[in-house]
Amino acid sequence: MTAKYELVADDTKSFFGVTLFRIRALVSIAAFGVAAGDLGGYIAAERNLSQTGNAWVSGNAWVYGDAQVSGNAQVSGNARVSGDAWVSGNARVSSRLALVSRSDGYDFVVFATPDGPRLTAGCRFFTLGEARAHWIATRGGTPLGDETLAILDFLERIASLRGLDKPVIDEPVPAP
Repeated sequence: MTAKYELVADDTKSFFGVTLFRIRALVSIAAFGVAAGDLGGYIAAERNLSQTGNAWVSGNAWVYGDAQVSGNAQVSGNARVSGDAWVSGNARVSSRLALVSRSDGYDFVVFATPDGPRLTAGCRFFTLGEARAHWIATRGGTPLGDETLAILDFLERIASLRGLDKPVIDEPVPAP
């Protein structure tokens, strides 16, 4: 098996005693516009990112602990994936902290499902329409409500640009 990435030993971050290594692509991953030699995000160990498939970690994203990214999944932006999380299939996990209201304590994540795009924000799990109705009902007409609706507009547009607005076929999740 040819490795698709390597750990960059001299580009690390330390986080509560865990060392995270930046990754560098050894091969092109056309699905995400990655060329051989491109730098990716940070992982703690090779167990966190599959060496097969198109899975990729980019930007300032971190994957650590027992978390695994595989299949055609992508973790990007400033996202943090940890614990026993599995990001697989066609999942996309991203966080654009500059665009998300941190004062309300939520990271907004949109991803494709067999029923179309879904959004998580804290413990909430909505379609984009349900999310919009929820925040209009609970925070409509307030600055926080206006900010949240702008975030939803942005995520809906990005979901469309990335093809996440189309239902995906469920893939079996591989055992760890």
